[in-house]
Parts: sequence; C-alpha cells; structure tokens
Amino acid sequence: ISNPDETRFEYRPPDATANPYLCMSAMLLAGIDGFVNKIDPVKEGFGPVDRNVFDSKSTHIKFLPRNLDEALDALEDDYQFLMRGNIFSEELISQWTKTKKEEIKSIGTMPHPFEYKMYFTL
Repeated sequence: ISNPDETRFEYRPPDATANPYLCMSAMLLAGIDGFVNKIDPVKEGFGPVDRNVFDSKSTHIKFLPRNLDEALDALEDDYQFLMRGNIFSEELISQWTKTKKEEIKSIGTMPHPFEYKMYFTL
C-alpha cells in the first residue's frame, strides 16, 4: 500500500439467486478468517487490482471460480473457516455441495434451448 489514506474495501454482491443470509454469513466468515490468519491477498495472487485486468491479454491476478461446479470444488477443498462459531456445520456443507452437484448433473443432461431449436425443429 503506497498511501494508506487511499485504501478501500470493495464489496461486490453475489449472484442474485444466492441465499442472502448464507452468502453474507460465508463472506463475513471468510473476511474474519483472512484477518485471524493474516492472509495477504497480494501474496495469494488476488491483487492489487490497480488497473482494469480485462484490458490486458494476460494477467497476474488469480481468478475466482467461473461457474458453480468450480465453486463447489473450491468449497470442498477449503471450508473449515465456515465452521467458526458453529455458523455452518460440516453436514450442511457436505449436503449442500452434494445437492448442487446433483443439480448440475441433472441440468447437464437437458438440451440447451439453442440445441433444441437447431436439432429438433426442422
């Protein structure tokens, strides 16, 4: 940080379909985990973002999961911080990821509307 007076905390709302209570709780626990464990986002490859990363062809910034399947994999790899203060239980996290993976599998077997239009309407 070159100038401590110019630092900011940025909040970007999650997907509108997310449960706001679970999502905000998880975000707060992630923030607390960062403070408690002194996690440096720059050393972890998540910043600083002092320029528009979409303007450059390659970037040094690590990206978050791009879809639900990647997000569930990331959650399965790192969820211990969510169990602080008994906010979430291991059973809840396990059941949640299992249910969402079943939904992904189910949706993956259905034709996309474009596929339907392309192949089934001759």
